[in-house]
Amino acid sequence: LWIDSTDFQKEKGPETTTKTSDWSYKLNRPGSRFTILRDGNGAILHVWGGYSPKIHDGNFTELMADWMEENLRGAGIFGDQHYEWGKKNMKNVDFYTPIRKPNSHKRKKNGEDLVLLTKAQEEYNENIRRVRSRVETPFAWIKQKFKAVDSPLNEGVEQQKYSVYFSFGIHN
Repeated sequence: LWIDSTDFQKEKGPETTTKTSDWSYKLNRPGSRFTILRDGNGAILHVWGGYSPKIHDGNFTELMADWMEENLRGAGIFGDQHYEWGKKNMKNVDFYTPIRKPNSHKRKKNGEDLVLLTKAQEEYNENIRRVRSRVETPFAWIKQKFKAVDSPLNEGVEQQKYSVYFSFGIHN
């Protein structure tokens, strides 16, 4: 299984600022976040959406942990580094995420504590990256085919939510 999120644009109101809950830093404008769970055949199994883009994917995983543990028991899920929480905290679901590169900003000046990824770790990360590219396809497809889904809507959040769910259904 693959998991990832994307943001769809929302109409910008006069009171919208970077501090409001619907501000998306991915879009640099108001948006709604949607997360999908996709299987190896390309079918979208589950869509969560219309929530604040300020909810980090790791926090989302934590919020949905009970549902995932119950409904995805024994599954292996490929995600980006944001899904590390699931890898560390879930018992019945296996998350496969890239190995983090060491933070160069926290190194000592003389470089004695410099730690690099091993060749095997770099290969693992590259394999995860290749596998994860499959989850990005529906986002690109939907944004390309259904221009209205990724353009500001005057009808409101609920209309956008229905449009996104509808377009994911057509994708399947």
